[in-house]
Amino acid sequence: MAAAQKITPCLWFDGNAEAAVGFYTSVFADASIDHVHRSTVDYPGGKAGAALLLKFTLAGQHYLALNGGPYHKFNEAISLSVDCEDQAEVDYLWVALTADGGKPMQCGWLKDRYGLSWQIVPRRLPELLSYPDPAKAKRVMQAMMQMVKIDIAKLEAAAEATREAPHQPKAPVLDKVSIEAACRDVLARFMDALNRHDAAGMDAAMHFPHVRHAEGKVTIYPAAGQNPMDLFERLKAKDDWRKSAWTRQTMVQSSTDKAHFLVAYVRYRSDGSEIGAYDSMYTLTNVGGRWGIQMRSSFGP
Repeated sequence: MAAAQKITPCLWFDGNAEAAVGFYTSVFADASIDHVHRSTVDYPGGKAGAALLLKFTLAGQHYLALNGGPYHKFNEAISLSVDCEDQAEVDYLWVALTADGGKPMQCGWLKDRYGLSWQIVPRRLPELLSYPDPAKAKRVMQAMMQMVKIDIAKLEAAAEATREAPHQPKAPVLDKVSIEAACRDVLARFMDALNRHDAAGMDAAMHFPHVRHAEGKVTIYPAAGQNPMDLFERLKAKDDWRKSAWTRQTMVQSSTDKAHFLVAYVRYRSDGSEIGAYDSMYTLTNVGGRWGIQMRSSFGP
């Protein structure tokens, strides 16, 4: 007789535990809804007769789902990691779990429609990361960190790639002048895209995950396409914003893979009058030979 599962994860939901469990058991094999306990009294998370606690199974693993009310939300501090046999299983789960309101994240992570975080991990990934050749393992790790959904073929290619093809010249050593010039070009392209309301152009001047600290809060954008592009309309509605322009770009520290810039910019109305001037701190990074904005800390709204 198989031993009973000693520890069972319990997932907290706000009134939609039955729907969530129905969704999860439709996605995974060896899955079932094993028991639904309905409350006999009104309680903080629901009414008498409502589903209070559900027992269910996914891929042979037992779980509990609790309708606890709106008091606690899922976050990335807890996630469910799925061991996938091959790329086909990775692709299937990625589509299924991001459907109808789910969200891709970075490095094989995603959030489903209920806000629960998942790691969709092909079995080949830890094998590649454990190569006895440290150079191969490093290339696999670097490739994985640039991915959203994990692509096994690209990881295999990264593992087998030579550090530098014989016909390729060595990358030039960057000096301070060339680093500053490369970063200024990125800042110019970023501002140009902003003034053209070109979200993709702004993303192209950035690296991800991207961090922005402004208006008293820190926001992390895991991947391209997640900037709040209602920014343009909000600025126009609030201040009749038409464009912005840099007034200062001062590199205060740099290395071959990172540079810190003190910057300032002015926002202008459609009649050319000034809305305000704002100071910021930008960190630009060199990833794979391409410079991009990695972090922004602004005193502007």
